[in-house]
Amino acid sequence: MLGKLGWRSAYRKVGAAIAVSLGTAIALGIYRYASLESFTYWCAVGAKVSPEARHTVQVLLQQTQTSNCYHAERKLSTQKELYLSQAQISDLRPVATLTHLTYLDLNSNQISNLQPLKSLTQLKYLDLSSNKIAEISPIANLTNLKTLYLHDNEITNIAALSNLSNLRELYLNDNYISDITPLESLNQLQELNLAFNQISDLRAIKSLTQLKKFNLAFNQIDDITPLKSLPELRAVNLTFNKIGDLSPLAELTNLTGIYLEGNPLSQRTCPVEPEITCSFEL
Repeated sequence: MLGKLGWRSAYRKVGAAIAVSLGTAIALGIYRYASLESFTYWCAVGAKVSPEARHTVQVLLQQTQTSNCYHAERKLSTQKELYLSQAQISDLRPVATLTHLTYLDLNSNQISNLQPLKSLTQLKYLDLSSNKIAEISPIANLTNLKTLYLHDNEITNIAALSNLSNLRELYLNDNYISDITPLESLNQLQELNLAFNQISDLRAIKSLTQLKKFNLAFNQIDDITPLKSLPELRAVNLTFNKIGDLSPLAELTNLTGIYLEGNPLSQRTCPVEPEITCSFEL
C-alpha cells in the first residue's frame, strides 16, 4: 500500500508522462501546419525544423537588417517586393508566410519544392529561374501572375500553367518540355520564350493572338504554319530547328525581326519586306 510520499511520486510520474505526450503532440501539430504560421514562428521556433529553413530565415533577417524576429516580421509585412536571388535558398517554408507579396525574385538558388508558394496568391511577378525545379503544380494557384520566369530548370510537364490566364510574359527556355498544349489558354501572353526545349508541334499557340515576341530557338520544329495565326508578332527566333518552308510568315506584316540560322531552308528568301527583316546567318 502506497503512503503519501508514494502517491505523490506516482502522480508526478503520470503528470510528467502526460506533459511529455501533450508537448510532443503539440509540436507535431505545429510542424505539420508550419506553412500557416507567422514569420516570427519560423524565426524563433520553426527554423529548428531543418538547417535549410534556418538558412532561409537568416537570409530574410539580413534583408530586414535586424536580428529581432518580431521587428523583422513587421518590416517584412510592409514590403510588397522581395529580392532573394543567389542566396543558396532551398527551403521556402519561411517565405510562405509573406502572403502580401506581389513581386518575388528567387532566381539562382537551390529550390526544388514549390509547395510553400501556394499561399502567395497576390504575386504578379515571380522569378524562379536557374533552380532545380521539376514539379510546378503548386503555382497553379497563383492566378494573378503577369510575369513568370521558369527558365534553366528541369521541367517537363507544364500543365499547371493552364490556369494562369493573366500572364503577359512567360520564360520557359532551357528545360525539357515537349508538350505545350497547356499554353493554349494563355491568350494574354505578349512575350514567350521556349528556346532550348524539345518542342516539335506548335498547334497549341494558335490562340496566342496577342503575342509580340516569340523565341523558339533550338527545338525540333519543322512546320511553322501555326505562326500565321499570330497577327501581332513583331519578332520570332527560329534558329536551329528543322524548318524548310517560310511561307506561313508571309501574312505577318508586323514582323521586324526573323532569325533563321541553322535551318534546312529550301530557299533563303525573306517572306516579308524589307529583306533585312530576316537573318539567315550568325
